[in-house]
Amino acid sequence: MRDVALHRIEGISDGFVPPIYRRHADLVDQIIAVSSDDAISKIRRLARELGILVAPGSGANLVVARRVRAELESNAIVVTVFADEGEKYLSEYFSPASIGVTTG
Repeated sequence: MRDVALHRIEGISDGFVPPIYRRHADLVDQIIAVSSDDAISKIRRLARELGILVAPGSGANLVVARRVRAELESNAIVVTVFADEGEKYLSEYFSPASIGVTTG
C-alpha cells in the first residue's frame, strides 16, 4: 500500500473517503494512483500551453484520462472533468519561486 500522507493533491487519498464515494462505490471500476509530481506537472503544462488554470486534482484527472485512453481502441473517446480552479494554488505551484525561476 502507498504512503498516503506524502501526496500534495488536496482531497485525494489522504485517508478521507467522501460520503458520495461510499454511497456509490459499487459504480467504481478501479482506482488509479497518480503521483503528486505528475499531477502538478500537468497543471503547470495546462496553464503554460493552454491558459487553463486548475488545481492538482484536475491534473490527476488528466493523467488518468490519458492512461485510460492509451489502453483503449484508437477510436475511443475519454472524457474527464476539471472540477477545481488553480487560483488558490498560485503561490504554491505557479509562482516563479515554485518552478525554480529566480527574479531580481
